[in-house]
This record gives sequence, C-alpha cells and structure tokens, in this order.
Amino acid sequence: MVQSQAQEALQQGDYTLAAKNYIEGNGLPQERKQLTDLFVQVNSLNEAQPNPDLCAILGLIALDDNSAFNLDREEALLQCIQWSRQGLQIDPNHGHCYRNAGSALYWLDDWEAAALYYKKADELVPSPVLKIRLFNMQIGELNNQISQVYSLTSRPIERWKPIMQGSSSIIFWRDML
Repeated sequence: MVQSQAQEALQQGDYTLAAKNYIEGNGLPQERKQLTDLFVQVNSLNEAQPNPDLCAILGLIALDDNSAFNLDREEALLQCIQWSRQGLQIDPNHGHCYRNAGSALYWLDDWEAAALYYKKADELVPSPVLKIRLFNMQIGELNNQISQVYSLTSRPIERWKPIMQGSSSIIFWRDML
C-alpha cells in the first residue's frame, strides 16, 4: 500500500509525498529487482533536475541496501553523503538529507561529523530514535575517553554501558575495565 502510494506520487512528480512514503512509511521495495528499478528511476529524475526529496530517497537506498547500485558499502555511504549535500544545497532545511548524511557518517565511524548532522536533523524533524542514537554516541565517546585514561593508569576504572530495553527506556550497567 505505502509502496504503491509512493510510486504513484513519484510518477506524478510529487517528490515530497514520494519521499515521505518511502522514508517515513518504510516503503522501499524488498525485492532487489524492484529496488534497483526504483534506484534507476529516481537517479535519472535527480540527474535531470536535482531535487532534495529525490536525494533523500537515493540516500535511503544507499543506507538500506546499497547493492541496488554499488556493492562497495563504503563507496555507497560516501555517495549517500554526496546526495545529501546536493539536497541540502537546494534546501538547507531538509531534515531527511541531514539524517541520511548523519547515518552515512555514523557507519563510516565519523561520529563527530555524524552528530552535527543528526542534531540538525532532530531540530528539523524531531525524532526519539535520533535522540537515543546521539545519547549512545556520547556514552561511547565518554567510554573511549575513560579507556584512554585507563591505559595511562594501572587502576581499574568503572564505566557505564547503555543497553536498550523496550522501545523507550534505557538501562545502564556498570563494568570494570
């Protein structure tokens, strides 16, 4: 249902509705051939006339299943960043482009840059999921700093590790390095 609505919107040139359905409605096709066809269609439209919503759809494809256009994950993530930046040049307040760039940078292990994009995405399109990811990234960074201090000392240092439980609660446990 969501897929067909997204495809119909894409055919009619309503890229905003298409992006909303594909991105927010988890509407990307699951079958590889359909996803590859969608990629070719959206990429052709975006090459003919760049559009931030088309860039966001391309970025989502890169993040979800890059094999639709490139088997090299790192290259696909770098391309996702390029599409996101292209979309942001057209619309500097496009929340999905910020989120896609943040996710690509996150998976490329550039958490500092990812956090900047995620924060802006969350300002534009508030998301509890992004808030949790940002929080976990901060905890991860603190644990890295603690580990560095530990390597300079011989005493055990305690740290706190977040664990997700349920959909909205976070629990911590104590661990000794």
